[in-house]
Amino acid sequence: MTDATGKTEENKPAAFNIVGQFAKDISLECPLPPFAKEADKLKMQMDVGIGVRALEGNQGHHEVSLKLRAESKNEAGATCYLAEVEYAGVFVLQNFPEDQVTPLLSIDGAALIFPFARQILTQLIADAGYRAPAISPVNFHAMFMQAQKKPAEKAS
Repeated sequence: MTDATGKTEENKPAAFNIVGQFAKDISLECPLPPFAKEADKLKMQMDVGIGVRALEGNQGHHEVSLKLRAESKNEAGATCYLAEVEYAGVFVLQNFPEDQVTPLLSIDGAALIFPFARQILTQLIADAGYRAPAISPVNFHAMFMQAQKKPAEKAS
């Protein structure tokens, strides 16, 4: 099949663009205020989740959603704060083989929107009165490879 310029679909260049990004959900719970005596010597645990889905009716449009969850507990194990941010980006993919779409979105799409989600999460924690945590970059390639191993392990 050829287009108006005479190029076949196979010869068209691949395109990967972000159309927009937005916060889907932001949540903060602070059972212990930062000035409470029990809010000393905090240990924070952070979890990152990724969701990828094709948007209905928009050919080539996909949504990548990151969910960041940070929970901080004191030495006694009491939760001082629980912060969650779900942040999404909408990407347009054109002329990519179908088997490359999910890895591209899960790795590169997630890596593009992660700094924005991280900024919102750290600012949310700081606005609650706690010291903003330093959150390291995430290796989305390793996360994707790990997720690919899990279904194979369940099938065995």
